[in-house]
Amino acid sequence: MIHFIFYRFTQMIFVLLFLSIVTFFLMKLAPGDPVRTLLKADEVVITKEQEQALRSELLLDQPVLQYLQWLKGIFQLDLGESYSMNAPVLDLLLGRLPNTLLLTIGGLLVMVLIAGILGVASAYFYNSALDHVCRTLILIGASMPSFWLGLLCIQWFSLQLGWFPSSGSHSIKHLILPSITLGIGMSAVYARLLQASLLEEYQQPYVQNAKAKGLTKWTMLTKHSMKSALIPILSMFGLSMGSLLGGTVVIESVFAWPGIGSMVIEAILKRDYPVIQGYILVTGLFVLVINFLVDVAIGILDPRIRMGEKI
Repeated sequence: MIHFIFYRFTQMIFVLLFLSIVTFFLMKLAPGDPVRTLLKADEVVITKEQEQALRSELLLDQPVLQYLQWLKGIFQLDLGESYSMNAPVLDLLLGRLPNTLLLTIGGLLVMVLIAGILGVASAYFYNSALDHVCRTLILIGASMPSFWLGLLCIQWFSLQLGWFPSSGSHSIKHLILPSITLGIGMSAVYARLLQASLLEEYQQPYVQNAKAKGLTKWTMLTKHSMKSALIPILSMFGLSMGSLLGGTVVIESVFAWPGIGSMVIEAILKRDYPVIQGYILVTGLFVLVINFLVDVAIGILDPRIRMGEKI
């Protein structure tokens, strides 16, 4: 286990280093000029000499030196300073990160609830009328864009019924609609995968042996099949963390949720490269950590993987 942790940690360092290089130099290829954006925001007539001085101050005319300084700052937990907000990027991200994590947790809870109910019900009542209803709901959930679903939730539950607020983060009620919107989009895929995994495990010899002993179908699905059926679920969860964080960007914009996703949208519009680079690096680290924890969880669920054996 110590060797495994050391190997994954070393792998994370190289992935983050590669991510930092790609992110930094892709910013150089992006359209727009942060210097002109900053000077235009000041609404003051600036000479070419002053423009060049600002460009030199920000090291935009020396990209390699700028990257090396940024990389040095990363090892000192310094992601640079925002061009537009004149504040350390790390402080800005940490200030908004709790709201994004809260929204992510809320979406995951909704996803687990819906996917668990639909997936187990569809597997238990396989090929029945209820199974077809569950499949239809799963298909509808997978087909709806998250921003469109968010607008529908605002129209129905906020503007017409007045049950929940449409924007902000002042109370737990403000979290409900964004969490539902985020969770429904994720639950459709996981419900279908859970159903397929349960049905596959249900055909295994050890489950059929339990069936011969007189155990009920419900017990075999939830007790004997569930543990092995969760392995592909966890594997997919680790791979879909990037999509989850990308979904929070859209949801935060729709519901004006003050998280790091909405902040990076503002940074993109203002060509605030340090904020964009810091966001990508922090979310990349978050995805890597989640995948590491998923690998450990899979090893706990399946001893064959933990011992390095092939399935």
